[in-house]
Amino acid sequence: MTFFKTLFFLILQLGFSSVQAHAFIEQQQPKAGEELNSPPKAIILTYNKNIEPAFSTIQIINEASQTVIETSKAKGVEGESNKLIMPLPKLIHGEYRVKWVALSRDGHRTMGDYTFTIQ
Repeated sequence: MTFFKTLFFLILQLGFSSVQAHAFIEQQQPKAGEELNSPPKAIILTYNKNIEPAFSTIQIINEASQTVIETSKAKGVEGESNKLIMPLPKLIHGEYRVKWVALSRDGHRTMGDYTFTIQ
Protein backbone atom coordinates (compact mmCIF):
# COMPACT_ATOMS: atom_id res chain seq x y z
CA MET A 1 0.00 0.00 0.00
CA THR A 2 2.87 2.38 0.77
CA PHE A 3 4.22 1.93 -2.76
CA PHE A 4 0.90 3.07 -4.27
CA LYS A 5 0.69 6.06 -1.94
CA THR A 6 4.21 7.09 -2.91
CA LEU A 7 3.44 6.60 -6.61
CA PHE A 8 0.22 8.63 -6.29
CA PHE A 9 1.98 11.56 -4.60
CA LEU A 10 4.80 11.45 -7.14
CA ILE A 11 2.34 11.62 -10.04
CA LEU A 12 0.42 14.40 -8.30
CA GLN A 13 3.61 16.42 -7.77
CA LEU A 14 4.72 15.98 -11.39
CA GLY A 15 1.35 17.20 -12.63
CA PHE A 16 1.44 20.21 -10.30
CA SER A 17 4.99 21.09 -11.38
CA SER A 18 4.03 21.19 -15.06
CA VAL A 19 1.11 23.53 -14.34
CA GLN A 20 3.40 25.85 -12.39
CA ALA A 21 5.63 26.26 -15.46
CA HIS A 22 2.94 27.93 -17.56
CA ALA A 23 2.49 31.70 -17.84
CA PHE A 24 -0.96 32.83 -16.74
CA ILE A 25 -2.33 36.35 -16.52
CA GLU A 26 -2.15 37.90 -13.08
CA GLN A 27 -3.43 41.32 -14.13
CA GLN A 28 -4.80 42.97 -17.26
CA GLN A 29 -5.65 46.51 -18.33
CA PRO A 30 -8.43 46.99 -19.09
CA LYS A 31 -9.70 44.35 -16.67
CA ALA A 32 -11.85 41.43 -17.73
CA GLY A 33 -15.49 42.50 -17.81
CA GLU A 34 -14.63 46.15 -17.18
CA GLU A 35 -16.96 48.86 -18.50
CA LEU A 36 -14.98 51.92 -19.54
CA ASN A 37 -16.22 55.47 -20.12
CA SER A 38 -13.41 56.20 -22.57
CA PRO A 39 -11.30 53.99 -24.83
CA PRO A 40 -8.06 52.56 -23.45
CA LYS A 41 -4.79 53.65 -25.04
CA ALA A 42 -3.27 50.18 -24.73
CA ILE A 43 -3.80 46.61 -23.61
CA ILE A 44 -1.35 45.65 -20.85
CA LEU A 45 -1.08 42.02 -19.72
CA THR A 46 0.97 41.00 -16.69
CA TYR A 47 1.86 37.31 -16.31
CA ASN A 48 3.04 35.21 -13.36
CA LYS A 49 6.13 34.11 -15.35
CA ASN A 50 8.64 35.76 -17.66
CA ILE A 51 7.50 35.59 -21.27
CA GLU A 52 8.96 35.80 -24.78
CA PRO A 53 7.34 38.85 -26.46
CA ALA A 54 8.61 37.84 -29.92
CA PHE A 55 6.44 34.69 -29.75
CA SER A 56 3.44 36.16 -27.90
CA THR A 57 0.43 37.85 -29.50
CA ILE A 58 -2.58 39.97 -28.65
CA GLN A 59 -5.60 40.29 -30.97
CA ILE A 60 -8.56 42.66 -30.50
CA ILE A 61 -11.97 41.66 -31.91
CA ASN A 62 -15.09 43.87 -31.87
CA GLU A 63 -18.67 42.80 -31.12
CA ALA A 64 -19.31 42.18 -34.84
CA SER A 65 -16.52 39.54 -34.73
CA GLN A 66 -14.27 41.74 -36.86
CA THR A 67 -10.59 41.92 -36.06
CA VAL A 68 -9.80 45.48 -34.99
CA ILE A 69 -6.09 44.81 -34.66
CA GLU A 70 -4.57 41.98 -36.66
CA THR A 71 -2.88 39.33 -34.62
CA SER A 72 0.54 40.80 -34.20
CA LYS A 73 3.60 40.64 -32.11
CA ALA A 74 3.01 42.21 -28.75
CA LYS A 75 5.77 44.36 -27.32
CA GLY A 76 7.58 43.57 -24.12
CA VAL A 77 8.00 46.18 -21.41
CA GLU A 78 11.64 47.05 -20.76
CA GLY A 79 12.73 45.88 -17.32
CA GLU A 80 9.50 43.89 -16.80
CA SER A 81 9.89 40.58 -18.61
CA ASN A 82 6.48 39.36 -17.42
CA LYS A 83 4.50 42.10 -19.25
CA LEU A 84 3.13 42.58 -22.76
CA ILE A 85 1.73 45.82 -24.12
CA MET A 86 -0.26 46.53 -27.27
CA PRO A 87 -0.93 50.20 -28.16
CA LEU A 88 -4.47 50.68 -29.49
CA PRO A 89 -6.01 52.91 -32.11
CA LYS A 90 -8.98 54.96 -30.89
CA LEU A 91 -11.75 52.43 -30.30
CA ILE A 92 -15.45 53.28 -30.60
CA HIS A 93 -18.21 52.28 -28.18
CA GLY A 94 -18.95 48.57 -27.91
CA GLU A 95 -17.72 45.27 -26.56
CA TYR A 96 -14.22 44.02 -27.40
CA ARG A 97 -12.59 40.63 -26.99
CA VAL A 98 -8.88 40.41 -26.20
CA LYS A 99 -7.36 37.12 -27.40
CA TRP A 100 -3.83 36.44 -26.19
CA VAL A 101 -1.15 33.83 -26.65
CA ALA A 102 1.95 33.82 -24.45
CA LEU A 103 5.13 31.79 -24.64
CA SER A 104 6.90 31.61 -21.31
CA ARG A 105 10.68 31.66 -21.29
CA ASP A 106 10.74 27.99 -20.34
CA GLY A 107 8.93 27.17 -23.61
CA HIS A 108 5.36 26.60 -22.41
CA ARG A 109 2.58 28.22 -24.45
CA THR A 110 -0.72 29.40 -22.96
CA MET A 111 -3.68 31.24 -24.44
CA GLY A 112 -6.90 32.84 -23.35
CA ASP A 113 -9.33 35.65 -23.90
CA TYR A 114 -11.52 38.13 -22.08
CA THR A 115 -13.87 41.00 -22.89
CA PHE A 116 -14.25 44.64 -21.93
CA THR A 117 -16.80 47.28 -22.95
CA ILE A 118 -16.53 50.93 -23.90
CA GLN A 119 -19.76 52.76 -23.06
